[in-house]
Amino acid sequence: VESMRWLIGVCSSIILMSFGSGFVLGMNMYVDPFEELYGNAFSSGLVLSMGIQYFIGSISVLISAWILNYYRLNTTQVQVLSGICSGFYSIAFLIPFALETNDSNLLVIFMSIQGIPAGFLYMISIACLTFSLKEHSGSAIGLGLTAFGIGIVIGTQVICELLKHFSVIHSLYIVAGFLVIPSLISSCFITIDSNDTQLNSDLVSCFDESIALKSWRLFTRKELLMLLLITSAGSGPANGILFSFSELAKDTLDLKLSQSTTLLSWLAIFQTLFRLIGGVCADRASLKSHSQLWSGAKN
Repeated sequence: VESMRWLIGVCSSIILMSFGSGFVLGMNMYVDPFEELYGNAFSSGLVLSMGIQYFIGSISVLISAWILNYYRLNTTQVQVLSGICSGFYSIAFLIPFALETNDSNLLVIFMSIQGIPAGFLYMISIACLTFSLKEHSGSAIGLGLTAFGIGIVIGTQVICELLKHFSVIHSLYIVAGFLVIPSLISSCFITIDSNDTQLNSDLVSCFDESIALKSWRLFTRKELLMLLLITSAGSGPANGILFSFSELAKDTLDLKLSQSTTLLSWLAIFQTLFRLIGGVCADRASLKSHSQLWSGAKN
């Protein structure tokens, strides 16, 4: 029974990461249809909002990491928090309204706000996987990031197929359903072991603090500042390109939507593969971080 519960928890965390955090990035496939049907203001607004969404998501990751660290939520509390965040994705049902009213500013607002649930569900998924795979935290994070990449692939492929059979407005309603329903269901089955004495000890003793760590102190560490520099220079620009990928592919390589979707999927698969390999290598090298705040601050 325990092994089955553990397996369900791990699978639920993977699904939560895929649909709750990765899937939404597939919406960059709407750049071309928006430009053709609604003009440059909407396509540019979508690209802008994807960047803002990712930034808001990053802040949300840090906040959710602090909450998980400081309050040591149990399984029920994490499930409730995850469920609330999943329900918050309902804002996606308002995106068609922005198109129907021809208001690109509303589009930017509705798209950007989705960064809040994306960031929270990202960190919740990572935390649950880390607690489930206690002795292999690197592999756990690698598995979570793999699920994130899979979510991008699923999102791009699903949206591309929807645009072949439905109007842009109707496809957006279906995409909103993909964002809310799988995340909400998987939230009911995620697990986190907040009663593990050693794990709790690691969380509160980070940087030799005897009291629960204050997140702002993390940014005074030279190790973190170097990590921020490496991450910003090494991964940030590549993610920025992904937000306008379909438009870039069309202008530079003259690719159709289906072709750019396939290429983006392959890029996500390679990215996912190396994330998983990186996580396994971190375990092999015994590289560990004692706090979820490290992951949150890095993001």
